[in-house]
Amino acid sequence: MAHDQDPDGGSEPSLLDRRDYLRATGLLAGSLGLGAVGESVTADTTARAATADGVPTEVGAVTTNHEWTTVELSGSYSAPVVLAPSLSYQGPQPATPRLRNVAGSDGGSSFEIAVEEWRYLDGPHRQETLGWVAADAGSHSLADGTTLEAGRFGTNHRWASQSFSASFSTAPVVFSQAQTVKGPQPVVARQRNISTSGFEARLQEEEAGGPHRVEDVGYLAVEPGSGTLNGRAFEAGTRDDVVGSWRTIQFGGTYSDPTLVAAVQTFRGANTCGVRYRNLTDSSVEVKVEEERSRDGETAHLGERVGYLVVEGADASGGDTPLSDLDWGRVERRVHHHVNQRRADHGLAELDFDTDLREIARYHSEDMAKNDYFAHTSPSGETMSDRYDKFGYDCRADAGDGTYYTGSENIAYTYYDRRVRTGDGDIVRYANADELAQGIVTGWMNSQGHRENILTEAWDDEGIGVFVTGEGKVYATQNFC
Repeated sequence: MAHDQDPDGGSEPSLLDRRDYLRATGLLAGSLGLGAVGESVTADTTARAATADGVPTEVGAVTTNHEWTTVELSGSYSAPVVLAPSLSYQGPQPATPRLRNVAGSDGGSSFEIAVEEWRYLDGPHRQETLGWVAADAGSHSLADGTTLEAGRFGTNHRWASQSFSASFSTAPVVFSQAQTVKGPQPVVARQRNISTSGFEARLQEEEAGGPHRVEDVGYLAVEPGSGTLNGRAFEAGTRDDVVGSWRTIQFGGTYSDPTLVAAVQTFRGANTCGVRYRNLTDSSVEVKVEEERSRDGETAHLGERVGYLVVEGADASGGDTPLSDLDWGRVERRVHHHVNQRRADHGLAELDFDTDLREIARYHSEDMAKNDYFAHTSPSGETMSDRYDKFGYDCRADAGDGTYYTGSENIAYTYYDRRVRTGDGDIVRYANADELAQGIVTGWMNSQGHRENILTEAWDDEGIGVFVTGEGKVYATQNFC
């Protein structure tokens, strides 16, 4: 079994002593693999790209839930505006991001962010990944000539007009969001009539709600097209006819470890809605317009135009990332990327990233971390098949000869930002998301059982779940179907 160890004796014997009876097995009704490592952080995990254009702007991603999380900005801002209007799709309950305490000072800046379910729901929500962009208020020109503008204005549930001071040659992509919590009810900003000279915006509570207090609303307008922001490639664009079911946005370029921000640009459907996304890759993302159901169970929505900003991730440069800033979602995506590279090297089809399998994998990685074990079967006796059943996942992968596989699993364990000895005796230190992801996949490929799982032709889908503890212990689970 591939298992990274602390060469200085820091790894826990309670985990290492179990190596002798942990083994990779291949079963027709669920082949299992055991291996090297995985990571997932329940605390704030932020990856950012700091300013390099002389423009006070940065982009990052944060993982949080219904509890407020503080994000420290790396630049110094006099009047920062923060936009984080779109949510990943880890918890299916309708929800919206909320910001508060967006502040700037000579010593730096920060903001707080949380995921708010609509009031007709129970409140607690799973962790979601939210891309965010921060910019100082004003009109800015990036080094490549791209124009962007950030600003603030006050509005409530009534439409307010906002004019641009920048000169846009074509209608920009606009993102807007409340910067304050003066009215405690969850709200989403809606936009309409975006032109080269300005736009209109209002706040919407859930359909069963009513008027809302005046909030401080921030906006960012970005000229559509591609360029570089702080040395990292980016692209801004739109897609029409996005409804309540998933639609794919194909990026014009390829972006390593991307961060995504997305928002509805139109007001074709009056029902309260926001943007959710899934399956973010280096070349595409799936998005949908999500209505809430406080008034009725109907969630069909007229086709809206959705605007997006995708920026190459902070780890793309290969620099070190502190443990506190490590984005577990980014590690998962990079593991998926490297797995597909290995399959392509062997003439096999790429696997799709299945968010349902990811939830199963995340559940097991977190359970191993919190209950101090490293195995396919939990101390309570829960197996991989039990987890598939628990999440309602039915796998039937054609194995030929009239038989089928019902699933497969690899697991891994290592450390982040600490010297570790790999299974082949090398001593390494994983210092960013890509190095960690490569280390996990290399460990699996150097272990026969894990390698066979990864190179099984029958699989169409996989999900990666990573959990990282505050001490830097990394747990990873890979599930197949």
